[in-house]
Amino acid sequence: MGTQQRLIEVAGVEPTVAVAGPARVARLKEPDRKQMVIDLVDLERLIPEEHLARAIWALVQQLPTEGFLQANKSVEGHAGRPRICPKMLLSLWVYGYSQGLG
Repeated sequence: MGTQQRLIEVAGVEPTVAVAGPARVARLKEPDRKQMVIDLVDLERLIPEEHLARAIWALVQQLPTEGFLQANKSVEGHAGRPRICPKMLLSLWVYGYSQGLG
């Protein structure tokens, strides 16, 4: 066993011992240090009633989107993250396209 290389010297902290084995890199969600306020937001009030996004959402709600879920592996009762709703993704794509975004 060897000693890990120290990146910075911290008073009162002894060096740690490295354990031999395969290198593993942790997957972490870091804090957002620029966040100023945690606030309650009413999403329905973020855009006006007559906004184009609302019309697109109403249109997409009428479309059959079950085909997007045929290969879905994210199901209730099993580990893993939930998928984003296909109707939401389709609405965002149509809205972006309507605004000239690719």
